[in-house]
Amino acid sequence: MLSARPPGPQRAPDGRRPYLLNVDAAVLGGRLELVFSFVPGVLPREAVARAAAACLDALRGLAVAGRAPRADAPKPEDFSLAKVSRAQLDRLGAKFAKKAR
Repeated sequence: MLSARPPGPQRAPDGRRPYLLNVDAAVLGGRLELVFSFVPGVLPREAVARAAAACLDALRGLAVAGRAPRADAPKPEDFSLAKVSRAQLDRLGAKFAKKAR
């Protein structure tokens, strides 16, 4: 919770939606949850399903990219005069990554 005050209304008092498609996202129990809401009859359900699938594909791509080793990460041969090993570089990278947070 970011504030001790209760949240404001979730919808406009007149019930009108400012957007054709609304996506609410929250992390609950360590999992990202997305809720797509729309006005039936204005936006086809199939279009919303395609948008949700594209969003899921993009999120999966980000998750994979976040776990992949970086192509531009330093390599031992970048420091040939220092004679540093891959394990030493990994430890240094982890150490400085923690300090950067």
